[in-house]
Amino acid sequence: MAFTAHIILTPKAIESHLPIQDFFNYIGRYSNSVIMSVLFGKRCPRYESADAKAFFKSVEAFNRALAPSIPPVDLFPFLDYLPEKLAWWGVLAKDVERMQRDLYFGLLNECEKRMQRGEHNGSYMEELIARQKELGLDRKIIGHLGGVLLEGGTETTASFLQRLVLFLAAFPDAQHRAQEEIDRVVGHERSPMLEDIKDLPYIQTVIKEYRIVRSNQSFIIPKGATIFVNTYAIYHNPDSTSYVNKDMNSDSIWDNQAIFMSYCTSLYDNMLDPRLIYYDGLGYRW
Repeated sequence: MAFTAHIILTPKAIESHLPIQDFFNYIGRYSNSVIMSVLFGKRCPRYESADAKAFFKSVEAFNRALAPSIPPVDLFPFLDYLPEKLAWWGVLAKDVERMQRDLYFGLLNECEKRMQRGEHNGSYMEELIARQKELGLDRKIIGHLGGVLLEGGTETTASFLQRLVLFLAAFPDAQHRAQEEIDRVVGHERSPMLEDIKDLPYIQTVIKEYRIVRSNQSFIIPKGATIFVNTYAIYHNPDSTSYVNKDMNSDSIWDNQAIFMSYCTSLYDNMLDPRLIYYDGLGYRW
């Protein structure tokens, strides 16, 4: 037995199992597989799956193209007159467009062929294809709509879960309190269900984000302007009902759901000054 285990568990063999321990990337694989199933009726069982690799490669290139220093033509407009072979940022943009087109329309093509064979699985794109004329959508719009939803459903979910793992590891007291609430409400015999969320106020404060839209009050932001948000001053204004003193007893914070999200509890549905939380990451900072 020991000899057999020694043969199987060689350093080279063990290396082949390392990828499954890479939870950071596999969180992305999970979120990509979920939204891929919803949109196209197709799973990505492994991070190395062809569609998953193509997606993350295109996202990496897209983010690189959007980096503050890329393209330099944004800072030096005269570079826009350079020939294409010298404008490497233009080549990068075309590469991104090609990768996205191949992925989005490749998935759409698979969905269309599956429908032609009568193999329907109830995916979102199937409904769009079936109602294409009714909705007035051409194939190009449908393909890019699927791509936009794929990007949003993968990146936002993955980023949130990855940060959540980091924060819970950094704040074990919060992790233990969240776990205690789940154990008390859900127990150990089943997995949590959507119906449980109303009984999990602490979990709600951990996982929820929200977005509100307010009047611009006649303030017009010029086209092309760069906005620097004075987040610290906004969230440390003692005249605001959303102000949280850093010396406040942490146990008293969770009872005030207005500090978090306006929809966490019906008690604050009619608040005149619900706490403003910036969409997609610009939340409260000490």
